[in-house]
Amino acid sequence: MVSSELRNIVVIGGGFANNALLSTLLPKLDSSKYIVTLIDTRPFYVHQIATARAITTDKGKLEDLILVPYDRLLTKPHRMVVGNVVSVHAASQAAGATSGGEVELDDGSRVAYDILVVATGSRWPDDFTFPETHDEIISWLRNSRDSINAARNVVVAGGGSVGLEVAGEIRSFHPHVEVTVVQKGKGLLNGTYPSKFRNTLAQKAEAQGIKLIFEDMLVSEIPDKDGFVHTSNGKRLPADRVIHAVGTKPNTSLLRSLGPDTLTSSGFVRVLPTLQLPSHPTIFAAGDIIDWDEQKMAAKAGKHGTVIAANILALTQGVNPSTKYTGFIEAIIVPLGPNGGAGYIPLFCGLAIHGGDWMARFLKSADLMITGARKRIGY
Repeated sequence: MVSSELRNIVVIGGGFANNALLSTLLPKLDSSKYIVTLIDTRPFYVHQIATARAITTDKGKLEDLILVPYDRLLTKPHRMVVGNVVSVHAASQAAGATSGGEVELDDGSRVAYDILVVATGSRWPDDFTFPETHDEIISWLRNSRDSINAARNVVVAGGGSVGLEVAGEIRSFHPHVEVTVVQKGKGLLNGTYPSKFRNTLAQKAEAQGIKLIFEDMLVSEIPDKDGFVHTSNGKRLPADRVIHAVGTKPNTSLLRSLGPDTLTSSGFVRVLPTLQLPSHPTIFAAGDIIDWDEQKMAAKAGKHGTVIAANILALTQGVNPSTKYTGFIEAIIVPLGPNGGAGYIPLFCGLAIHGGDWMARFLKSADLMITGARKRIGY
């Protein structure tokens, strides 16, 4: 296990949930007794909320803002380990242990933990998956931007928030490009949100020149020799580039080593309201990977992080965790470029705020929440 002098809190994943966790936990943690070890595949935070714009345009030089080092967040004695965790090994209760264990990295090394937090996020299609190194990311962004700028026709597979965002960014920064969104459902987004909002969003997208195709899906991911992709309903769409905004999966294979009851059949992590794993009270999970009936969004992941921070502090004080996650309102802001979009914020008794360009611009599209994210990390 860990040194008798310092107990180890291991945090896997450097995304939105764990940034909220660390910025809440570290100022209150007794660093004479506990050390935090953050393990991530990169030595910097990637602000993925800005992905749709970052892959579309070099305006604003987002690469200088969304790749943020952890050096100001993780000061001594806390530390960063760059690597990929492939499995988690809880201490054997048969050997007399009641908590703790080790995580194993893909190079064979192991890091011991007394308390573990897993927030490894979702696996996205290649169009939205950042490479591992800074130089690779810069090259990847440049190639994506160049291919979009060179295109005359872009087809986006998926009419969820991510697909709409990237469509809106393309039309805003590359107005010469025709954009078509192909959505499997009858409307944009999904039934979590009221028809009024979804219809308004569709109208705004079409007013921006985005073509919408509903109740259809692509059957070919790569354009044919004539530069067309085909849909299940027989449509033939010109496409110089296809962007896939569907098919995310929870990145949870590292937890299979804890036993078959840890994950659902879809790969999500079963958790208690305290966000502890039912059979492992010193292991917590947060963000997109948890089995919770809600839309997967950064604001909720941040709330998960603050709940876990409170419960870790309880454990460090010898108290049973009691702070519970009770869910979060199903609000959504969908930017359609830097100056517009639409938003929906439910209130109570069926009341809700429906906002247009002003709401989207003020709450998300102008800044993409970059300033707040950088501030949490110390920049």
